[in-house]
Amino acid sequence: YQRSVPGDVSAVSKTGQRRKSMTESLIETMRVKVSSGPNFRSRAVPTAYDGKFTLIASEPEEDGGSGEGPNPMEYAIMAVAVCAQEESQVIAEAMGLKDWKKVDWRCEFDVNLDGYTGANDKPMAASEVFRKVWLGASPRGTSITADQLAELNAKVQATCPVIRLFASAGVNFESVYTLQELPDNTVLPEDKTIKVAERMHVTVAGDGYHSDVKVEQFSVVLAEPEEDGGSGKGPNPMEALITSLATCLYEQSLVVAQERDVKLWVAFADVSFKVNLDGYLNKPNAQNMAAKDIYQEVIADATIVTDASQEAIDSIRTAALLRCPISRLFASVEVEIKGKWIKG
Repeated sequence: YQRSVPGDVSAVSKTGQRRKSMTESLIETMRVKVSSGPNFRSRAVPTAYDGKFTLIASEPEEDGGSGEGPNPMEYAIMAVAVCAQEESQVIAEAMGLKDWKKVDWRCEFDVNLDGYTGANDKPMAASEVFRKVWLGASPRGTSITADQLAELNAKVQATCPVIRLFASAGVNFESVYTLQELPDNTVLPEDKTIKVAERMHVTVAGDGYHSDVKVEQFSVVLAEPEEDGGSGKGPNPMEALITSLATCLYEQSLVVAQERDVKLWVAFADVSFKVNLDGYLNKPNAQNMAAKDIYQEVIADATIVTDASQEAIDSIRTAALLRCPISRLFASVEVEIKGKWIKG
């Protein structure tokens, strides 16, 4: 994450100025601007890089998208894996593990999409939507022992901001670190009450604070800036999570709009997270933070180009918040998604 001194928005180095403020909370606001529609396609631009990076989120062509990029859920999956990669670097440094850098990751979500599709008309808890999150890590070229690996795994789970979001929501989260090849994730038993269940996954080749993500035929780079020890070749994992929320909300609102026979639904959104990075920085007494203490403010403003009225826009927004899988994650940890959707 681009790190800033409390009260300042300037970036500071991982080993430099931020260490002078280890007794103060480090709060940062990150923003992503997103243009979406008229189909299931979105273009997301994190604001911290002067337009340098663009993330495309889309459904396949057969599902009404452009087929140009990962879907919104897959951005959340990569946010989990890459946050873990980066957090493991912070923890390894604190543990004195000098050769922990390159790690292969696989992250899988078993999701219940009945709320998204409308098969379930009641708001779902995150633990119902996300039936299981599985994260596997296999390091390369390290002398770490099995005991140290287990310790590292536990500490990453206690401090990674994205993992803390799922943990605080009560999601079944399994984290497997191994010195061998990654094992297969077990198959969940069939639940006949679920009409639409799916398993999605990403793989990540992590190298310090740089990660190469593979999602089916797509490649995405997530990284920290060079001044923070990264490659500077992509946005950070929190910005991937913001992109996931923003694009999931748009897609869900489009589903609702189509259900209500709205003919035009295009969105221009500005979505921001105000986050406490104390856990990420492995500060004292910042382990196992509740998600609502990490995600201190979430705002999703949008201008909607549509033939619908403002009253209809407000109603669609409310319905989307109750059904979008990623917004249900925040609802389950008592983090309100603020913001206004206005007719453009």
